[in-house]
Amino acid sequence: MRTVKPARRISKRERAEQTRARIVGAAYRLFTQHGYEATTMQSVADEAGVAVQTVYFTFHTKAALVMAIEVRAVGGEDQEWREQRQRELVVEHGPRNVVAMWVAASATVLNRITAFVALLGANLQMDAESVERRARERDRWFQMLIDRLVALDALKPGLMPSRALDVARAVLRVEAYEDLTMRWGWTEQEWVEWMTGVLARELLDGRHEAQPLGTTKR
Repeated sequence: MRTVKPARRISKRERAEQTRARIVGAAYRLFTQHGYEATTMQSVADEAGVAVQTVYFTFHTKAALVMAIEVRAVGGEDQEWREQRQRELVVEHGPRNVVAMWVAASATVLNRITAFVALLGANLQMDAESVERRARERDRWFQMLIDRLVALDALKPGLMPSRALDVARAVLRVEAYEDLTMRWGWTEQEWVEWMTGVLARELLDGRHEAQPLGTTKR
């Protein structure tokens, strides 16, 4: 007779995280459907299937809830997604392939960011703390690329990692992505190929810059 293992009990912390995720997802749907002003904490609670007190206990204010949506929108809370992208970079030994993979993942992040900014408009939090938090999240993402290229000894001779980080941040900007893909008709793939070429030229040692995609030197 086959033994059925009892279902694993969900911890209090896991239950709280699931509730938080439900609330954030519900708020995002309502903001998308009805706009920021028309969405109330009560409507978020109803959509998430929780008491309104739970929403206030978890996020305290509507502004804090918006901040949580923003963090998730750019992948900040999606730790599993970030870690998977990092694992893919770690096992790849071709510097140009690393750049291409990182740029493709960046396109996903930029899509989330542009959608979030368009959703909130003037309600986007622009206080010093919010701006600084966005900068930290952005820098963590860029540092992932630079750290991998340093590990592969793939940066141009004389290009310090700190300067490489500055170059990457200056070149890959959400405003340029919006212009090219939303205003000027570029496809996402065209942007990925172009940005890969730009970063390869600016960051990589000449030995790796022209390496065909898909080839890996170990």
